[in-house]
Amino acid sequence: MVTFEHINSPATYTGDLTNSIKGSLATDGISVQGNTLASEHEIKAIFDAAKIARDKGLRVDQILMTALEAGAAVGGDRRCGDQKATTAFAIVMKANTKKHWMKLHVFGQPKGGQNAVELLIRQYDSWKKQHN
Repeated sequence: MVTFEHINSPATYTGDLTNSIKGSLATDGISVQGNTLASEHEIKAIFDAAKIARDKGLRVDQILMTALEAGAAVGGDRRCGDQKATTAFAIVMKANTKKHWMKLHVFGQPKGGQNAVELLIRQYDSWKKQHN
């Protein structure tokens, strides 16, 4: 979790009862963690994608979607096999409010169905057209 008040000290927590392929990386303004990963390389790939996107000056929504794509590309959720994800969501809150600026979600794709991250990216592309 990253907040404006604590941008230089993001928090991570992967849980106590998770599988062996888990981890977290954090730096100023970026917090990446996972606990049902298909590969030990995922956290670093997601972190690197988010950091590059941030260093390019992209908006937080763009950074978040770039990171989700990177995670799906290198393995995704180990429980989902080749599908990579059955559920995906991205939420960005407005500063100093309890309101969402962006709230996208794809829940419960059937096993063997479409990758939920790919469906979320389609939602995001539609959302961007209304919010640019």
